[in-house]
Amino acid sequence: MAREVRVSTIQLPMWKEGETPQEIKQINLKRIFTMLTTAGERGSDVAVFGEMANVRNLPFNEETLLKYADAVPGPLTVQLGRNRLGDQV
Repeated sequence: MAREVRVSTIQLPMWKEGETPQEIKQINLKRIFTMLTTAGERGSDVAVFGEMANVRNLPFNEETLLKYADAVPGPLTVQLGRNRLGDQV
């Protein structure tokens, strides 16, 4: 019982927007969810993005990653799950 599967890939821009790490991360998350919505509107069955997309453009050091990386499971994975089920984000 084969069927075609539509896959979308999400790549955040290389440039940084925001001044503080909190602003940068919030912009990253907003872009991720905007792109996921677009993927859904295009009928994608699966949408993928890099494992570091939520902390892209933050200083790559232990202190920053410990402070801004998301726990799994955690609030981000819960929000992703709600989005998957069609709830408003």
